[in-house]
Amino acid sequence: MAALLLCELPVGNREARSWILGQVTLLASRAEADLKFVGSEQGQPGEPPREMIAIEVASIDLAHALRSAWASDGRLPSIDMRVLQLHAVPRAEFSAALFP
Repeated sequence: MAALLLCELPVGNREARSWILGQVTLLASRAEADLKFVGSEQGQPGEPPREMIAIEVASIDLAHALRSAWASDGRLPSIDMRVLQLHAVPRAEFSAALFP
């Protein structure tokens, strides 16, 4: 089952951003991951904005392994990472909300 590795880092952390995107490129070349989106989020008043990088990973085990390996890497001290397991949602479950 696929998973989403959600990386959150301070806006402007170009070194970490480039490193993560480089890792995604390597993983994508092996069909193990795919970049889903890069976006930014304004924090609460007084908090700096954060950047989000979402990576779809082929399996939940690989997502946990990547999070563990990347968290222990000294280049990424200010990055928060979460692993979300993705679930298939049959079209019938949300089509009623679109067409009442």
